[in-house]
Amino acid sequence: MRIPIAVPFIVAFVALVAGACGGDSADDDATAESYGKSAGAVQFTSASSDETAPSVSADGKHIAFVSDESGKVALYRMPIGGGDPVQVTPTQNWLGSADWSPDGTMIAYTSDLYAPPDVFVIGADGGEPTRLTSDPGLEFGPVWSPDGSVILYSGNSGGEFNLYSVPAGGGGSTQITSGPGNKQGGDWSPDGEWIAYTSNASGTSSVWVIAADRSGARQLTDDAGDDGGVSWSGDGATLLFGSDRSGNADIWTIGVDGSGLRQITNDESDEYGPRWTADDSWIVFRSDRDGQVDVYAVPAAGGEAVRLTNDDGAEGLPVCAADCSRIFYTFNAAKSHIYSIPATGGDREAITSGPDNNTGATLSPDGQMWAWVSDDNGTADVWVKPVAGEDAFNLTESKGDSNQPAWSPDGSRLLFVSDRNGSSEIFVIAADGAGEQLLITSDGDDVGPQWSPGGSGIAFVSDRGDSDGDVFVASASGGEVQRLTTIGGVNGLRWSPDGSRVLFTSQNTESGQAQLFVVSADGSDLRQLTSEGYNTGGEWSPDGSKILVNSHSGEGFDISVLDVASGEITLLASEPAWEIGARYSPDGQWVVYQGNMEGNYELYVMPAGGGEPTRLTTTDSDEGNAQWTPDGDLYYQVAEGDTNLWYVDVGAAVQ
Repeated sequence: MRIPIAVPFIVAFVALVAGACGGDSADDDATAESYGKSAGAVQFTSASSDETAPSVSADGKHIAFVSDESGKVALYRMPIGGGDPVQVTPTQNWLGSADWSPDGTMIAYTSDLYAPPDVFVIGADGGEPTRLTSDPGLEFGPVWSPDGSVILYSGNSGGEFNLYSVPAGGGGSTQITSGPGNKQGGDWSPDGEWIAYTSNASGTSSVWVIAADRSGARQLTDDAGDDGGVSWSGDGATLLFGSDRSGNADIWTIGVDGSGLRQITNDESDEYGPRWTADDSWIVFRSDRDGQVDVYAVPAAGGEAVRLTNDDGAEGLPVCAADCSRIFYTFNAAKSHIYSIPATGGDREAITSGPDNNTGATLSPDGQMWAWVSDDNGTADVWVKPVAGEDAFNLTESKGDSNQPAWSPDGSRLLFVSDRNGSSEIFVIAADGAGEQLLITSDGDDVGPQWSPGGSGIAFVSDRGDSDGDVFVASASGGEVQRLTTIGGVNGLRWSPDGSRVLFTSQNTESGQAQLFVVSADGSDLRQLTSEGYNTGGEWSPDGSKILVNSHSGEGFDISVLDVASGEITLLASEPAWEIGARYSPDGQWVVYQGNMEGNYELYVMPAGGGEPTRLTTTDSDEGNAQWTPDGDLYYQVAEGDTNLWYVDVGAAVQ
């Protein structure tokens, strides 16, 4: 998966989150005493994946967010009142911030579907996305105009970043700003007549405004510090922004005519991501002033800040619902670590610990070694360790982000993906760290490598050439690459046990929902295996006669078994909850899976032919990525560090 592209000239406290809140009611009596001590944080999503970049529709009825539930990322939406998430965009490598159209029928977002990120729009119910920009540079931060006719964005196709607009229905882009310096972070005034943004033309980042017709650009702030994250008040009279001019990041306001500069917060901590509430009387923001990152509110007139969240983790940048009665934010509770447990149940054993994330654990075929990805050194590296030993060894040594380790069938080598050369490429390395080699490279991104059962070849997903994510194969020694599919939208490759076929999931179907496919190793006999509902997570039985399927056709996900010869699908596990991540035991007699029947995700095991499941874990965290050892024990990942969406009910905090 591509690491999100770094955007230059973004001050640390500036958030590229669309949708500052505005309104037309007033409350002149807003004080800190009108808030309770806690707003009652409520978890909004609970999938075993990362949900980020929330954006609320203008009517306050839906929220859009980015999730990597399917292995890659996609944009999802769900009702704020509760309900199942609906995938809006095809899965892809990277998605940036999203913004709803004023009428709530469309969503603008940025994606690297065609290499450098471009601006796209898509219907709120999904469908075919429309690419609005195709410049050679980077485009990000789309924001709809109040009347929904054009979309504002930042782009650097001319070298420096400037603001551009593009018709929402398609057409040529118009450059809004010009002159020296980088200009970005644009926000429309409520009447659509003006645009506020930041520019470093004077050496530091300052707040500017310009008329929508590209006239009258003027600088409002001029200080030795950096200003950023600018947004309009609902009445269009005041601009809110963050600045480090006082030595740390604080929250400031200024009149649109440049008068009335006011410092709203003055704390030794850093405060950033400020957002107006609907009536302009309060400002919500993110701060670590009490030793951990939480969401706070402060009267817009200045005064005592109120702490809205108090969890043992990091809250993300706040985003308001339409009336700002609820504030949405991301939350990362801790870190992800790896554990083992007997397949018959019992006490779990921590394999990794500490302040770093340890994810993607994969056992060697003989069950004696395991590999995983750790960010211990600040970048993602592949590590290995004997199952019975203590010493872990860093294989990739911080040469860019490396991930997706895959053992060769004989356990002597590992494939992995690294972006050290600018794009995702496939490398191979001996298990002792010797002989690292760039195996496959292209002008696109190659991800998800899987060894063939005999070890002579590999399959992987690539967007090289005109592909938007297809199955490719190559010799395990490198050389010529063969494309097996032209369907696109592929992920989750699995070789059949005999090496004759490759199983995969694709979103590019007539229904627009993910389905399972299989293709022969020579590219012939492409077959769609499922067609009803949403199906993913294919896993072969040891004898290759059956495939475990995760199916979603109503509430939650169920586990089914597909008979490869007949195509018949039989329901295996179906509770009023989600059952996912199913895998056969080495002898094919048992199936282990994740289920959230008790609230959080725990591991369950059941007979492969059906029967009563047995709960293996009982914790307050999420367990997943279960892997069998050859002798029938299990390793799994405790996903305490998944980033999910939470919300604070601000109304409940008002006394």
